[in-house]
Amino acid sequence: MERNNKVFRTVMGACCGVLALALAGAGVKYFTRKFVVGRLGIRNAVTERIASVNSPNDNRKTVAEGALLPGFTAFVYGIEEKVEAALGANLPLGQAMTEGASALEAKLGLTLGSPDDPSAVDELEGGYLIGRNAKIGDTQLPPMMERLRQTGKPLLFVCTPGKACKVDDAGYDGVLNFDNARKDERLAVLTEAGFGTFDLREAFHAAGFVHHSLFYRTDHHWLPEAACTAARFLAEELNARFGLAIPDGACFDIGNYEEERFEALFLGSNGRKLTLGRCAPEDFSLWSPKFETEYRIRIPSEGLDLTGTHEVLFDRRHLARGDYYRTNPYTAYLRGNTALTQVTNLKRPEGAKLLFIGDSFDNALLNFFVNAVAECAVLDTRMWAEEDAFWAWIAEHAESYDAIVVSGEWFAFGTLL
Repeated sequence: MERNNKVFRTVMGACCGVLALALAGAGVKYFTRKFVVGRLGIRNAVTERIASVNSPNDNRKTVAEGALLPGFTAFVYGIEEKVEAALGANLPLGQAMTEGASALEAKLGLTLGSPDDPSAVDELEGGYLIGRNAKIGDTQLPPMMERLRQTGKPLLFVCTPGKACKVDDAGYDGVLNFDNARKDERLAVLTEAGFGTFDLREAFHAAGFVHHSLFYRTDHHWLPEAACTAARFLAEELNARFGLAIPDGACFDIGNYEEERFEALFLGSNGRKLTLGRCAPEDFSLWSPKFETEYRIRIPSEGLDLTGTHEVLFDRRHLARGDYYRTNPYTAYLRGNTALTQVTNLKRPEGAKLLFIGDSFDNALLNFFVNAVAECAVLDTRMWAEEDAFWAWIAEHAESYDAIVVSGEWFAFGTLL
């Protein structure tokens, strides 16, 4: 019996040793790749070898290799790769390591991103975080606009703003971030093709807004307050172009909405990249009309058909606390990103009917815009698995709308599925 216990302890000790080697190897590799190479920029034969992805056929060595037999080495590699995959999946251990590295960066006074890293996050004046964007020409938008023009409905492309302003951020815009250059090129192409365009960047700038202040500090989305102002600008433009007679009074005055604030609830997309080790979560708010409302909201993909006050436009499940990396409060607006959302304003049956084709910026925009019209429908191409189904819906339903508004950044089909 004692001999069996000794054998058992020996086997368990060996297993624990293998696991310890795998954990050590994965941990060292993860930290080296994310911090030593990725952030400090220390690239040499040693760091490149440690940070590389290993396989049993590699000639490279890791902490777990040494003089072990090839078969045993392959076994350790397998465990090591699974551990590293778990770290990269933002499990608690991986989050803790990444947050620790971010906190160390902050203490060392390191800048957020190296000039040659196109995926880096930068910090603008006032602590506003911004992700870099490459200058990529449009491929999906011009053909889409051409097909929409064939419906014969009034058609307008709306250019939404980004955090970087062409005027106020001249030292950064066009140097590390090419968002405005891409948008300028997009507007030029559409204008040359004879499409109507409306540049919200210019509207906000002319009204004296600082672009940074339109956005969440840690996220790429605009604040609901900014979306309310954008809705007013858009209504004025649609009235001037198409004579839709959309009222521009109480519905677009943020003073006519009640704010429900949730403190330290939101860590935005750029904040999640830097982790809680470098930036703090920010407050998030839902805005509801102080005036009487009644809507019908339909989301076919979710089998949802609700009638009620403004509350039916919110999905409060996205406001749950507990995991900053896997929750997104912004998607509480208009019940998140869906292929098709239709909202009917039962208090204004005589108003205009608008068809929006865009992205998540519309979620906050329509929170205010629906109060001034009879109906809004929003389609997000990223949520349509089949392009033919999208165009079939357009062919069947476009005639019932007074105008089509296109906005957003990416129009490839199915990219969020």
